[in-house]
Amino acid sequence: NSFLEGKEFAQQIGFPLVIRPSFTLGGTGGGFVHTKDDLDAALDRGLKASPIHEVLVEKAVLGWKEYELELLRDQNDNVVIICTVENVDPMGVHTGDSITVAPAMTLSDTAFQE
Repeated sequence: NSFLEGKEFAQQIGFPLVIRPSFTLGGTGGGFVHTKDDLDAALDRGLKASPIHEVLVEKAVLGWKEYELELLRDQNDNVVIICTVENVDPMGVHTGDSITVAPAMTLSDTAFQE
């Protein structure tokens, strides 16, 4: 809710970060912060973009693999995985803008079993 609060929290969780302004459309005012040098400008931009002067400061998960499991669950809590859907784009591309393939093409068997 404040510039100082954002800076303090960012130092606690470390870099890289994602700054997400509250109540904006299409990621307006948000973005990735890779170093301390970029933090002040990103927080200022995000807080100004939010109509309620609020941002979410999160640890970035750049480089992670992103996939979904389409499943069917019955009333007895039995689950069948129907299909895997994998995001081809690197983590950090908005899901609505991401290219996906089904079934997953690069997900290892070990990751799939987990």
